[in-house]
Amino acid sequence: MKKFFLLPLVLLLIGSTQLSAQCEPAEELPDTVIVSPLPYQEAFPERGLQDSACVGADYAAANQVQIPSTFTIGTTEVGVTSVDVTEQGIVGLPDAFNFACNPPDCVFLPNEIGCIEVFGNANPGDEGMYDLQISVVVNTAIAPIPYTLPDGELVPGNYFFFVKEEGNPNCLVAAREVVENAFDLRIQPNPFSDFSDIFVDLPQGGQYDLSVYNAVGTLVQQRKIDLVTGSNSFRFDGSNLAAGMYVFRLQQGTEAASGRLMIQR
Repeated sequence: MKKFFLLPLVLLLIGSTQLSAQCEPAEELPDTVIVSPLPYQEAFPERGLQDSACVGADYAAANQVQIPSTFTIGTTEVGVTSVDVTEQGIVGLPDAFNFACNPPDCVFLPNEIGCIEVFGNANPGDEGMYDLQISVVVNTAIAPIPYTLPDGELVPGNYFFFVKEEGNPNCLVAAREVVENAFDLRIQPNPFSDFSDIFVDLPQGGQYDLSVYNAVGTLVQQRKIDLVTGSNSFRFDGSNLAAGMYVFRLQQGTEAASGRLMIQR
């Protein structure tokens, strides 16, 4: 079984591999963010691994990690020196997938931002839902502490990883060397309360993916939009989102553009 990334909520992560990471760590994360995204819970469907893999298609997705310097056991605050994956690694991941880290040695230190990219190409027969867990050792100033996460208590929820059939339109396909700002994109009004309009001038029409992320990088909205060559406009519905800053991204293949939007109420 190959090792995977998986990042739960309060003390975690990370493994041992000599592969070089493709992902880039975020320049900055809020102090309260340990991993993004958090595990899926029924009350928080926007969490968890939002992107599925498809049989026969390259898949790559990255998570951000920021290990805290301390965590609490009972009433005792314990210092963290690093977090390591055990030899058991990830339980439940298809063999066709692996991971790489940044930093490359997969040693995540307190208060440093890193990232983990999962990549692979699913085989026929891999279709299904995988409930992933990771076996870790949290190295502390007192003693190493073995843990399996998510555990349902300290770290509630699940990391469900979905593999779908070849050609499924809801799968993430790895697109390296994406050309950013490949076209003009703007939103008006901005800030807004519930609805705004996105205007975009495209060199090529077709189906585009619109993704919206909150301030900690969690995917909160995603849909496909059919657009034409030249000028386009479409309505953005933010009525189900909390007030705050968001990043939206419009992408087709290796061409993309993104911007920020502010919801105020």
